[in-house]
Amino acid sequence: MMLTLVGLPFEDVRIDPKKWPALKPTMPFEQLPLLELIFNGKKKRVVKITQSHAILRYLGQAYGFSGRNHLHNAMVDELADAVDDASRAQGISDWPLVLIGKVSIPEEFGKGLDKGAYFTAKVRPSMEKQAKMIDKFLEDQEEYFGGRTVT
Repeated sequence: MMLTLVGLPFEDVRIDPKKWPALKPTMPFEQLPLLELIFNGKKKRVVKITQSHAILRYLGQAYGFSGRNHLHNAMVDELADAVDDASRAQGISDWPLVLIGKVSIPEEFGKGLDKGAYFTAKVRPSMEKQAKMIDKFLEDQEEYFGGRTVT
């Protein structure tokens, strides 16, 4: 989305899961997503950036979508980290794996508990707690988060 927002041409490359084990060691931190930047100067230089937040921060700063000062940048980082924490919260982090059957529904729920009941008991309360904290943070900010510009 950010690349489209700033109007940069890009190639959206999807990795075949069967090819990932061979590619993984060639990636910084052995992770995706990856933003590959090519600089053509006296000598061609390729820079690979992984980590979603690092990629977004780079693009935001490079193309005028970061905060208007250090304080706003810190607030943007704070919110990004809070959303990341929320995605790792108990219940929420397991949910995608429960959906595809990679993680069993904990036995504490007894046998035969369906995914909907697990969602209601574990995921929804965690989401509501995280959302309330993020909403409170945003409500305490200026009219537009990070000022009156897109950040």
